[in-house]
Amino acid sequence: PKFSEGFLRMDSRIGDAAHIDYDEANPIILPSISSKNEHSLTIMKIQSIHNHSLHVGPWTTLSLVRQNFWIMKGYASIRNALANCNICGKFKRKPFSQKMAKLPSQRIDKDATVFQHIGCDLAGPLYCWFSKKVKTEVKVYFLIFSCSVSRNIHLELLEECDTHSFLNAFRSFCGQVGTPLTVNSDNGGIFKKGNKELQNLWKNIDPKMIQERVLSDKIRWSFNTPLMPNAGGHFERLISNVKTLIKKNCGRRNLTHNQ
Repeated sequence: PKFSEGFLRMDSRIGDAAHIDYDEANPIILPSISSKNEHSLTIMKIQSIHNHSLHVGPWTTLSLVRQNFWIMKGYASIRNALANCNICGKFKRKPFSQKMAKLPSQRIDKDATVFQHIGCDLAGPLYCWFSKKVKTEVKVYFLIFSCSVSRNIHLELLEECDTHSFLNAFRSFCGQVGTPLTVNSDNGGIFKKGNKELQNLWKNIDPKMIQERVLSDKIRWSFNTPLMPNAGGHFERLISNVKTLIKKNCGRRNLTHNQ
């Protein structure tokens, strides 16, 4: 640097070039901008050049600034100065993201046993042969029971998508792992925009019969809000994992009902 015309300037090797302006060859040195040091003159120069150049990016702004000024820690100073530009902020700032809610009490019950708090959902249809001898393609569904605390899963196969098949699968689940304390499931609203098969999954199940069955065992059954799949995310995600594993291992092969 050198002191010239009352300013501290950068000394340049192209200072003797006749076709280059003196201020461009020997730019004036300006202090840097940081959170602790906000030099008003540097900020005004950067903002003025940025506005006259139609709000270009920081690298282009830095190139234009250096035609007459040399700012210490140039790129960082440009970023700090342009952080308060309202016009650029309208296009670059991200919208406010929703804060995640607290987990329900049954998801974090440390004293709960496996499958004491569960979520269940129907998935399908799957296609299989009735038997090896009778190769008639039949449609089946599977019911997933997911532990809300440990996320263990239990699968039950349903031959029909109706209330009695569902209750039989639920009795089979209770006979193998025990009766749950709380059950959380969909109420059919999230399937309205799905395909025709998914629309009929929970529509054919009578919630009154389910309530009569579960009240006898003192089971607290709660249904999610319609069109709110995130409320049952802990078992919805596991259904996707199960379907992926079935496709990877079975491919396009048709298994028998027993398999």
